Amino acid sequence: MDLAVRQLIDMNEPDQIIKLNLWIRLRWIDCLLTWNPSDYDNITDLIVPFDKVWTPDITIYDSVSEELYGLEKFRANVSYDGAINYNFPTVIEIQCQVDVTNFPFDRQMCPLQFGSWIYTGNLLDMNIENDHADLSALKENVEWEISKVPAEKHITKYSLNPDPFVDLTYNLYLKRKPRYYEANIILPSIIITLLATLGFLLPVDSGEKVSLEVTVMLSLTVFQLLVADRLPPSDEARPLLGEFFTFTLILCGLSTFVQVTVINIYYRGDRKMSVWMNKLILKPLAKITLTKATLLNQKAHDDDNTTNDDSIDDLDNTTKWQTLSICIDRVGLILFIVILTIGCIVIFTHFT
Repeated sequence: MDLAVRQLIDMNEPDQIIKLNLWIRLRWIDCLLTWNPSDYDNITDLIVPFDKVWTPDITIYDSVSEELYGLEKFRANVSYDGAINYNFPTVIEIQCQVDVTNFPFDRQMCPLQFGSWIYTGNLLDMNIENDHADLSALKENVEWEISKVPAEKHITKYSLNPDPFVDLTYNLYLKRKPRYYEANIILPSIIITLLATLGFLLPVDSGEKVSLEVTVMLSLTVFQLLVADRLPPSDEARPLLGEFFTFTLILCGLSTFVQVTVINIYYRGDRKMSVWMNKLILKPLAKITLTKATLLNQKAHDDDNTTNDDSIDDLDNTTKWQTLSICIDRVGLILFIVILTIGCIVIFTHFT
């Protein structure tokens, strides 16, 4: 047996079914179909219908289609020495277990297992013509690249029959072309996630801080659903891209919580700030984030409209709360960028 892969028609990942166009080449010896060409006007070859000669019982395991399409629709070439060559094209659909861990930078391996369903290895032996499938006539697929198709012979014994069964397995190695997903899913999702940092830069008076974070979360959810629709619902392997979306959703959710906290603190008005909060939280944060508080009572302070560490105690309560909210906003921005950078590096370096 020899095999040529003509085209990868479809890879249905949710159903884990691959559809292929193959050229199958069979050759065997029939000792009853021999003649002397000199006795028959030097005729050395005959083209005969498939049902006029003995044919091997060949099927493909793990097939989800009704039959090996094309097996009985073409004609065999019979030589005077009994050699029979039967070549036919076929379209097959088989089960292929998909590992989506590294989606969309994943590689898959789909075994194409051919063998006899009736004859044991004692009655029908099978051998491979070449140690790999023929890819010279392969048509390019827009999403998948077929890197190699090595072939190997297996002899297996089953518990119901002591005789061995022979099968020929062609391992189809696939590599996904990730450019489409990079341009349409990964890059836009990263840009949308970065837009969440604008929520920390917007002034509280704009009234858009929380709504921006919620919009970012909804956009990431849409991208996550798009990815989920392309993958099988497997509990064994979770795609790293799904981990990325989960990570960014959690991060945006935390940033939304921070924005709500900032707005709540900003509008506390003239409520008195406790001494410990002023000393242990406001002053250190103002120094770390280089925050300058704008004074509401201009007559009571200098004209530079800024405060240093010593003058914070002289600020009115409204200004203290507003200064604290700005400090928290800046700390949140720094933490958001750091955590997002570290998370992206950790997740995307695991793609192999």
